[in-house]
Amino acid sequence: MLSTADSAPLSNGSASSDAAELAHRPWSDRTAPSPRVRPALWLTGSTVVLLVSVGLLTGHRAHPAVGLLALGALLLGAWLLRDRLSDRTELARWIATLGAALVIAAMANHGLAADGVLVWLALFPPVPFFLFGLRRGLLVSAIFTLLLVGMLSASILLGRGGGHSWFAVVSAAAALTLSTALAGFCEHARNDSARRLLIAANTDLLTGVPNRRGFLAVLNGRRALAERARQAMSLLVFDIDHLKQVNDNYGHAAGDAVIRHVASVVQREVRQQDLLGRLGGDEFALLLSDTRLDGALTLAAKLRAALHAEPLRFAGRLIPVTLSIGAAQTGPGPIDFDALFAAADHQLYAAKGNGRDHHIGVVA
Repeated sequence: MLSTADSAPLSNGSASSDAAELAHRPWSDRTAPSPRVRPALWLTGSTVVLLVSVGLLTGHRAHPAVGLLALGALLLGAWLLRDRLSDRTELARWIATLGAALVIAAMANHGLAADGVLVWLALFPPVPFFLFGLRRGLLVSAIFTLLLVGMLSASILLGRGGGHSWFAVVSAAAALTLSTALAGFCEHARNDSARRLLIAANTDLLTGVPNRRGFLAVLNGRRALAERARQAMSLLVFDIDHLKQVNDNYGHAAGDAVIRHVASVVQREVRQQDLLGRLGGDEFALLLSDTRLDGALTLAAKLRAALHAEPLRFAGRLIPVTLSIGAAQTGPGPIDFDALFAAADHQLYAAKGNGRDHHIGVVA
């Protein structure tokens, strides 16, 4: 029997069924705490220690002052992450970003009277992309670039350029822009890779429909919609009859062709909002939104009739394909998918007990 407890996404909260949206979130939105926040805090903290040391050795008091302030912020960020709460991870990301901005701004604006220290500016853009993802990272990096270039330009106009020239300021702006573009490209490539991996992890390779994991991951979102609209939902759980005999008589390639054939016929007969998933082996599940039991049984009969009328042609032979289908409809009150699956699974075994190629349903 299939249980929704087998899948992590089926917690009491809502689960997103949009793989692209999930893939474009920064990692800190997916886990608590983010595996990216702690390394960023350590890296920025090490930079702060270096900045303080350089300031003390060279007599520049501004560096230690800003560095100690940033170090205090980083220690606060680390403290916020001590009990692994995701809401505090968001604050810790901002602390790490602002700490890095303070350090780099101090190095550039209170530099060692040389244009070379402006190279520090180009190190900032990867930080917000690393912590916030593509869109927010681009926004934070753009704001930082405008503020720093504005500060350096104002200091030159006011005669407080600290040894920096206009050429250095323009070069720093170009370096920041290039660094932002490169960091954005890397984050976009990571997002695309994560999206592809997520889709692959939730898709059945043989049929192209959601696999067990992908099917279960969508259920909470469908449940929330159905409960808000006070709509009934029905579930069909069905097995391909005598698939083992097909494998034994015609080979496993024929068995795979039967599985693909069933998925293709079912997808052709159902609505776009209906969710088909292959749970494993010869077992499929079909979630029917806004559908009562009578509608589910009508569809079950339609699917069986479609397969009767369209046997699989494989290697010059016609292979008959039939289904045993168990149907269940949600009852009144909150939707319990465990109970719905259990009811549909029980009806499936009853259909098999009646000689297969049957469909039976019940209200869970």
